[in-house]
Amino acid sequence: DGSIFSRKRRMCTISVFSSPTSGPSHKALHSRSCRHLAMKTTDNEKALRLLKKQSLSCQEQEGYVILPVLRDEATAKLSCFLAEQHLGIVRLEERQKSLEDIFLELTGKAVSL
Repeated sequence: DGSIFSRKRRMCTISVFSSPTSGPSHKALHSRSCRHLAMKTTDNEKALRLLKKQSLSCQEQEGYVILPVLRDEATAKLSCFLAEQHLGIVRLEERQKSLEDIFLELTGKAVSL
């Protein structure tokens, strides 16, 4: 259909999906999906203080200490360091957010199909 309404509808659809102001940039979405380590210790507050003193980028999130992904050797050293400080690692896992997680984080709501 070559009517003016169908052409306008196509133009609006294209502009919504290609507009740089319609949502977060590709770079911003990528940074939200980056891999990280999530670690739970016997005392997360103490672990955070000690790791920050060692200039390791970390933060607390939902009961976990969030760290950048480390090489295996660095992770082993981290484990030994925390043990020397009388801290136990209860859980250590590598995480990466799914597209669904990012969508829910950005919109604050779930979509039912």
